[in-house]
Amino acid sequence: SAATGARRPPRAAAVGAADADADVDRAVRRGVRRQQQRRRTSAPRAPKDEAKGSPSPRAPRSLLDELCRESPAGAAAGPSDAARALNRELSRSESVEEVLRTVDGHRGELNEVNLVTALHRCARLTRRSRTARTLQRDPVFAWLLEELQPRLGELGAMGLANAAWSTATLQLGVHAQGKGDQGGWASEERGSSERSSVASGWTESVAAALAKADATKFKEQELCSALWALGKLDMGGSDAFPVLVKEVWLRLHKLQPNQLAFLMLALADARVHIPELMDDILALLAGGGGESAGACDGSQTKSPEVADWAPLLELHRSSAVSVLFALARLRHTAPEASSMVAKLMVGELRAPDAPSPAAGGGGHDRHARAARGRGQARAGGRGRGRGSHQQAGRDGGAGRSMGVSHLAHGQVGSCAWAAGSIARDRFADGGSVASLQSELQLLKALCARTAGESQRLRPALLANVAHGSGMALMSSAPLLDRVERDALSLHEEGQLQAGDWAHVAWAFASLQHPAPRFFDALEAQLAHRPFLSTCNAYSVTLCAWALVASGRYSAEVFRCVRARVAELRGLFSPEALCMLYQLELGLRSTSGCSVASGVDVSGRSGAEVLSLLETQGRLRRRARDAWRLGREGKTPTVSALQKEVHAVARALFKAIGEKDVVLEHQAEEYSIDVAVPRRRIAIEVDGPSHFVRDAHSSKQWLSGPTVLKHTILRNAGWYVVSVGHREWEGARSGADRCELLANLLGSALTEPPVVPDLADISGVKEILPASAAAADAAKRAAAAKLLKQDALKRAIARRRR
Repeated sequence: SAATGARRPPRAAAVGAADADADVDRAVRRGVRRQQQRRRTSAPRAPKDEAKGSPSPRAPRSLLDELCRESPAGAAAGPSDAARALNRELSRSESVEEVLRTVDGHRGELNEVNLVTALHRCARLTRRSRTARTLQRDPVFAWLLEELQPRLGELGAMGLANAAWSTATLQLGVHAQGKGDQGGWASEERGSSERSSVASGWTESVAAALAKADATKFKEQELCSALWALGKLDMGGSDAFPVLVKEVWLRLHKLQPNQLAFLMLALADARVHIPELMDDILALLAGGGGESAGACDGSQTKSPEVADWAPLLELHRSSAVSVLFALARLRHTAPEASSMVAKLMVGELRAPDAPSPAAGGGGHDRHARAARGRGQARAGGRGRGRGSHQQAGRDGGAGRSMGVSHLAHGQVGSCAWAAGSIARDRFADGGSVASLQSELQLLKALCARTAGESQRLRPALLANVAHGSGMALMSSAPLLDRVERDALSLHEEGQLQAGDWAHVAWAFASLQHPAPRFFDALEAQLAHRPFLSTCNAYSVTLCAWALVASGRYSAEVFRCVRARVAELRGLFSPEALCMLYQLELGLRSTSGCSVASGVDVSGRSGAEVLSLLETQGRLRRRARDAWRLGREGKTPTVSALQKEVHAVARALFKAIGEKDVVLEHQAEEYSIDVAVPRRRIAIEVDGPSHFVRDAHSSKQWLSGPTVLKHTILRNAGWYVVSVGHREWEGARSGADRCELLANLLGSALTEPPVVPDLADISGVKEILPASAAAADAAKRAAAAKLLKQDALKRAIARRRR
């Protein structure tokens, strides 16, 4: 195949049939088990709805065309002429009302193919007219579901795929309120969380029919559509999902690039991460023939040629967004893949005969493209989606019309969230800003487009773009000012939901963006009981953390938040628990401290109020365990910058007789980069991942999490010194670096060491003197001894000099 250029099958299909079947089955079951294990270990999630950035592609037109032929797919027996005519009438309906009128007038004449055609047509038309909740309350639509439900087993592969896609598109049997922990992005659907009785048991019936169907009879597109539907319906753990994944994996080499992107989207929606399958998909998109190449796992350092990623150039805009979204949501490590997709999105990577994004192009004319014979994409997208990706094919052809200016609003939010999530994970793994140039450039272009929108931003868009900027630590003042202004405007009209508040507040706090009007409004909302009742565990944690990281402490607000936390105590995911424990450390460290410490405590009523977990012993232990487990799970890495600062610090403190200068000192539930424990001096070495970068200049400042850590250490009695990477790299010689660190330390180099209070040290209470007088005498004697030793050492050092 290397000589002919033919595409080789994936590695799962390259071995013997029996071995391939067993290998694929084991890998699929591992992925499903991991998803089920995450559900057991994490908190129960709130009911699912259509996510802001979550793509929602339309069913392929080829499915509908085949369904409407003279011999419709999915029929158990040959249909009559009346059934065929009825199917054509249903497929040509231009509104949901017309479809329902046809169904109501021919109730006794509809076979299973007519019923699934009507359902499919309602799903297609509902996306542009009536909402799904309104449709589910219609008695004719209720009859349609009741009539089709017992006949699902009679449908063929085509009919089942259409039924599953329609179910996911209409969100039948799924709550409309946001999910519990979506890792950062909230829902586009607005409304109540009442479950429709019309769709009771419908979703389970569709999944059961898919599980009983013969997967080998499904076409590749039908497999992808059914998998996407199961993922969208939060049924990745159903019996049908591993069967369909196994079949599509064995036929992976037959999928077109856009179908591969659709499959990645299905896995992301189902939250089933199968690394081997993801590697095979990315290898096919990279032109590697389905074998997991180094280009997909980051083992290569040299950037590949454009020809090596030729299949990637065939992606539609929505498919490219789906690939980026899937990489981010599944946290699949593929640096080169995400970089190439980001380049494709901004228009840097395109086919040789493609026009540049600035060159413009023709309209969305399918017949004109067919006449040209190339399926060439148009340069101008529709951009009228309801906060979701449009189906591959609506927005043009093979990657020739890329550019953020052509994206729909929902796609902009998805890309921003995905780029920010990838940047956050790469920074957490020790990646540099240079390794994220493509992703950050894409995010910068998305921020610029959002800030320049002529109309008011939608809640989904402003929340996703702001949150993506916060995760990537990229601040754009025009964007953030626009987000604050539009968020307050939406709040006045009652269109801003709890998840939107949480995401925007978290972004402002992480980026240390001053937004007093927004935070004033947020505090007023959190003190309002009806608003708090709409906050899930993840949202209330984000809001509280944002207030603490921004230095805003209101006894009334945190009293209300504490009551809500107590109500949701069993619904916190591990990520939310870690954030909850961090903000609890911040609250407790600032409670009761003096104004001299630099923290304003006016208006507070004590530590018993400024604590969310004071009365929640079990929840506090869970949060503490999650925090420590997350820290223990990370291998401590000592950077070269940290080693250099430690060497200079040792030399400075050695000159005054202090030898106890340690790396990675554990204190106050944190790891201090360089510490002098006896003097309680903490030297924080802040690399690029600790700073917020201005998108329009070279300015940078400490991020919200870093500022919160420094605040907690200062309130615990540590003298905190921050050494920035730019300052350190600017000091070239050793003498310059010694002078820099000495200036930052200031009087801490000459002051006597701090003698800790023995009563505050755990493990030594049993050996304390019996009386308080004896304890004070012991402390004074120890302090005098240390002072005498320091004076002697300084005298010896002066004599030697």
